[in-house]
Amino acid sequence: MSRFNRLTRKTPNFTFEELKNNDVEVCLDLIKKVIVGQVQLKGPNIFTMVGKSKGKIIGMITGLVPQSSQVSLNPRIFFLHPIDGKFARKGLTVMLLNEFINEVKKRLPKASHIDVIVNPRSVTYVALYSLNGFMITGFVQGYSGSPDQVFLRGQLREK
Repeated sequence: MSRFNRLTRKTPNFTFEELKNNDVEVCLDLIKKVIVGQVQLKGPNIFTMVGKSKGKIIGMITGLVPQSSQVSLNPRIFFLHPIDGKFARKGLTVMLLNEFINEVKKRLPKASHIDVIVNPRSVTYVALYSLNGFMITGFVQGYSGSPDQVFLRGQLREK
């Protein structure tokens, strides 16, 4: 049985919504310190959700969510980031993850799982996903500038 949504009590200080066009630049500015290279936050099959407190973006999650269940790609989380640690300690990261998963379930009701790839040095994120129902499915050792990778998969539907 999946352990998704283990944090179900919503904090009234947080709201969640799909990324709006006028918030894209704000998000890119907020994450440029933690991401090297290009990031796509909007586009075909790309879904980004932001968490807000008092109208200000305080966290985000983005991933691949195919527009149709006919597409053979699995939904996948690319990036999950609470902008400020104080909000993460109040459960924002888990709430963002749960809201994203619920949106994937609505958009792709037949999808059976969701994938994520994490750098094993990001122990916090490996633990976050593991504690929220994701199972480690593989590991790839890095080579010539490419980091090690841990592959995790979360069940969206009961078997």
